Amino acid sequence: MRSADLSLHLAENGLICSPGSAFGTYGEGHLRFSYAADESKIERGMDILAETISKLRGKTL
Repeated sequence: MRSADLSLHLAENGLICSPGSAFGTYGEGHLRFSYAADESKIERGMDILAETISKLRGKTL
């Protein structure tokens, strides 16, 4: 899955990040997160990431 597509899925679930492709060709396949937030918000964001990835793995992409 392209990083831009994954970042859109994450945004739909409440987690905002930048797709790696926004940082050039070599960024594809990666996501960029900001950790300038309260630790509880970071933990919730990682929960959203895990839940979203789990749901997507259950689908044929």
